[in-house]
Amino acid sequence: MFHLGDLEPEELDRLASGVHDTFVLVLPVPSIGSSNSHIDIADDLIEISWIAESISAVAGSVTAREDYDAARFRTRYLLSVANPTLGFGHVRAAA
Repeated sequence: MFHLGDLEPEELDRLASGVHDTFVLVLPVPSIGSSNSHIDIADDLIEISWIAESISAVAGSVTAREDYDAARFRTRYLLSVANPTLGFGHVRAAA
């Protein structure tokens, strides 16, 4: 496991081009369970939605599901990305 922010877009494109199946991105939602602000929660969900939609433009398919990490008491979304194509790294750069 590694942090996508540690990779340059070109490096991420090279990694994604080697994936011929599916991989999972973990998208944290830090405000759920820790914030009383509906605006903070909505902001996190909008950001995750934007990321999922942007990635779907450069992948064969994308599915998302909510997951609760009981060890950290945090909600996160697991984004399953199938058959990423060239340009995947630049989606991360735009985020």
